[in-house]
Amino acid sequence: MSLSINLLSYEHGILRQVIDVLKEVGEKQTVDKHRHYVMEIVQFLDVYLDQFHHAKEEQFLFPPVIGASALLSVEIPKLIRDHQHAKDLLNVMKIEIKRKPAEAFCKASLELVEHMTSHIDKEELLIFPKIEGYLTPEVNKRINREYSDFNRHFGPDFYRTSEHFAKKIQNDILGPGAFRTTG
Repeated sequence: MSLSINLLSYEHGILRQVIDVLKEVGEKQTVDKHRHYVMEIVQFLDVYLDQFHHAKEEQFLFPPVIGASALLSVEIPKLIRDHQHAKDLLNVMKIEIKRKPAEAFCKASLELVEHMTSHIDKEELLIFPKIEGYLTPEVNKRINREYSDFNRHFGPDFYRTSEHFAKKIQNDILGPGAFRTTG
């Protein structure tokens, strides 16, 4: 698998950790108990999911391959709409986290969990393998340079701090060594 695809898959792993925690909080309706963490999760997802991960897919990976096949011509615009839907849900969550009781927040967060789990699975199982077949070494190299330039906007330790955050909230809320899979 190409580095440009592997990197996005790695990012999906970090996202899955965070949405696993969000799922637990939403299902058990423990927002009040974990309010500080939940506010951090919402902020993290706003930056990491929307401004970082989805932006990289939309700006650098999708454009060179969108017309490469009938499947990609149809599915990539759907993925971009999925990104917007995730952003819309995050916006609802930002508003609802401030309210008590947190029922509307839990509803939006569980919808985001379900939405992103399905979205990531679709990218990993259907779209990324298809894209892989159309990435020439030159295009892959260019995408990786674009990723590197883009990543600089988030600081030199962005991946490390993102991993640390995901692990910390997972340990603090789900318990040390907990492993969950969404879905």
